Amino acid sequence: ELFNFCGTTLLRTGKGIRRAIDEGICTRKDLYVTTKLWNTYHHPNHVPLALERCLADLGFDYVDEFLIHFPISMEVMLAAI
Repeated sequence: ELFNFCGTTLLRTGKGIRRAIDEGICTRKDLYVTTKLWNTYHHPNHVPLALERCLADLGFDYVDEFLIHFPISMEVMLAAI
């Protein structure tokens, strides 16, 4: 089955999948996990960092596919605090 994890749902999704694996409902090898690179992280220096963040949020060592969310990059806009 194909799962697509996005944004803030990564933490909850990863927790749910890890629970299913821990309970023996499925194994990691049973799953094909894909996630995506957000538009603001297209710079080559940002891609590995974005992937590491996704992996950490999911609690996985790897994903099976890492997609470009949209083929046009966007500039990071930081709000004044």
